[in-house]
Amino acid sequence: RFDILVYNHNHEPWMLVECKEPAVSINELVLQQVLRYNMTVPVTYLVITNGNATAAWKNVEGQLVQLNQLPDWTN
Repeated sequence: RFDILVYNHNHEPWMLVECKEPAVSINELVLQQVLRYNMTVPVTYLVITNGNATAAWKNVEGQLVQLNQLPDWTN
């Protein structure tokens, strides 16, 4: 199960966040774990953090695009 689910202004799932321990690397295995969660709860944004590093992706028409920064929730 995922750690954090953020809803948009319409109360729809918008961002899924997976939090790992600092010693756990953000790698393909962790991304695959988050993608399995995303099959159950589809979101636009996926985020993985271990407290030291954070990686984020946007789902654009079924393709993941890695982001350089987190999206602005206020839009």
